[in-house]
Amino acid sequence: MTEEAREIAGKDFHEELSSLLSGAKKRVFQLEMLEQYGQPFEKQFIEEFKKESLDTGSLKEKLIANYGFAPDWRGKKVEFSRVHIVSFPLTNFVRYRLEAYKILEGLGEGTSFIEKQKFYQLPLPSGIEVSNFTDVDGAVLLQRNDIDKAKKECRVSGGKLIQDPDVYEKYETFEKRLLGSSIQLEEFVDDPRVKLKLATVHHVCKECGSTEALVVKEWWTRGDEGNIQLFKCVDCGASIREW
Repeated sequence: MTEEAREIAGKDFHEELSSLLSGAKKRVFQLEMLEQYGQPFEKQFIEEFKKESLDTGSLKEKLIANYGFAPDWRGKKVEFSRVHIVSFPLTNFVRYRLEAYKILEGLGEGTSFIEKQKFYQLPLPSGIEVSNFTDVDGAVLLQRNDIDKAKKECRVSGGKLIQDPDVYEKYETFEKRLLGSSIQLEEFVDDPRVKLKLATVHHVCKECGSTEALVVKEWWTRGDEGNIQLFKCVDCGASIREW
């Protein structure tokens, strides 16, 4: 069968995604690969999250406003599942996402997590592209990202809508592997690495300019050589080693 695919760019991509989600009848699956975006609303949410000024009610309202509709999956009897790829220590973006996912679970969304190393060990069916994607009732919407390496940011610039049963079958196989290898939200938040409150210090990141970093590890040396510290930027995840 000839693949039916349509390229979508800019605003049209987000309109297509919103339309697909609002029209879902049976099943939705999403793969989240990125640990940082550069969208204005994400930056606003993260800044508020870092200041601990987001209460559950206001966050829920903003999340629903971001969707463009109230995602009452349970009420619509739509099965919604998502897998988010992560690495440790978690960036502020992923920590913010965790709080958002807890609220969205109440609307019927099921979220699980898989570590990067384990994700890249999974067998990948031939003929499919690995990127952030959304599968709604057999239509797969691939996400295309523009990455600014200097700012460590990523913006969604468009994507491709695939409506080919043969190609979809391969994505469905991959989705089952992802779900079978991932950890549910409840279990993930109980992971000691998620619960661990590492020391946050003032440290300017040369990659993104953030002034917060986590002390990940510290080595002590002999004599007057001093100690070595490894920091991790809480915003972009860049590693910084200091003597």
